[in-house]
Amino acid sequence: MSEHSIIFNSEMVRAILEGRKTETRRVIKNKWGYTTEDWNNALPHNGEKAVLYQPCYLKVCPRNPNYDEGYIQRRIVPLWDIGDRLWVKETWQFGSVTHLTTEPYRSDILYKADEKVTLPTNIKWRSPIFMPRWVSRISLEITEVRVEKLQKISQRDIIAEGIEDSQAVFGLSPFIKFMKLWDSLNAKRGYGWDVNPWCWCISFKRID
Repeated sequence: MSEHSIIFNSEMVRAILEGRKTETRRVIKNKWGYTTEDWNNALPHNGEKAVLYQPCYLKVCPRNPNYDEGYIQRRIVPLWDIGDRLWVKETWQFGSVTHLTTEPYRSDILYKADEKVTLPTNIKWRSPIFMPRWVSRISLEITEVRVEKLQKISQRDIIAEGIEDSQAVFGLSPFIKFMKLWDSLNAKRGYGWDVNPWCWCISFKRID
């Protein structure tokens, strides 16, 4: 079992706390033309983890006669296994100015995802990137890992992603809500909905 940090925005943190979010998708930077079967075969199976290989071209080194031109292989290993733990990083801040120079208890931490939370004057929220492990209040256990193209997501998975199923006549459908949320987080990085990137699809349960 390994432990990994994972970042969620405030909206998704609230969905986890409310028990609505049990799934997340993370982009795989697939530059090597692997298929769905290739990726899924690389996932843990009967306790064994397979490995995919990235071909890497080598040029001739004239100063080294034993260094031949050709290809080598670099290992690509899935990041997550079933049973691994995730500790959630979210937008946060210390509860008072005095805590900026002392180590407070976790109960003194403010989390942006909590409703009606206000900060002291002249204090800004801290990025989840800089959240220490001891500040994290949410721990998750991975229950399933699979690989698929983003646009293969089902209606059921969209709801498991924490998207509320609004029944309003003029409201956005969960599908459209998910597309907009995905693009707000990933389009600027070149992995928007229209790109249809490969994704790790991670199911989890909250344990803390």
